[in-house]
Amino acid sequence: MLRCASISSRAALALSLIFAAAPAMASAVCEDLWFARNAAFDAEGYCFRSPLGQATFDNSDCSSSVPRVAADMRDFVTRVQDREAALSCAVNTNRRTIDLPMLERRQALSKQPLATATESLCIGYIGPSLDLRAAPDVNAAVIGSIQPGDSVLIAHDGIRGWNFASEVKRVGEDQTSLGWHSGELELCEARAG
Repeated sequence: MLRCASISSRAALALSLIFAAAPAMASAVCEDLWFARNAAFDAEGYCFRSPLGQATFDNSDCSSSVPRVAADMRDFVTRVQDREAALSCAVNTNRRTIDLPMLERRQALSKQPLATATESLCIGYIGPSLDLRAAPDVNAAVIGSIQPGDSVLIAHDGIRGWNFASEVKRVGEDQTSLGWHSGELELCEARAG
């Protein structure tokens, strides 16, 4: 009986994750892409002029009015721009807030993920514990974990054997986490998406 209640809780959690992500999917992906691209510019000292850029990124340490990125980030920024073009993204930068879940956690990442227009959900992960890191690197800071029983939303591309957990929810807890992990999420009680 407890097992059935646990699965029902996980199913309810899974549905809440799916329905929370459903409204304005293209708009949400575009905002995610805008943030990832501009986080790369912010890391190189770009001084944001738009209200959204100034509200989202810290201009106190900016040093350039020309958006540039390090050589190792050029391919990433090009891929983001290509995906933005394919989705006909047009983020309104005249506003002062961005609708990006877990913005503070995303700002803490040292390597941003590339958003996709598709999602999948691992409901009731049953594999080993996995560390979540700030970048796809074994030396990056551990910022969370995936534990057995968690439901994990995947809405970003992986890179070089690393995957990005877009949202990790534990049954019975309100707090969510995200981050890069080097494990596979093949072992789940159920899958959606």
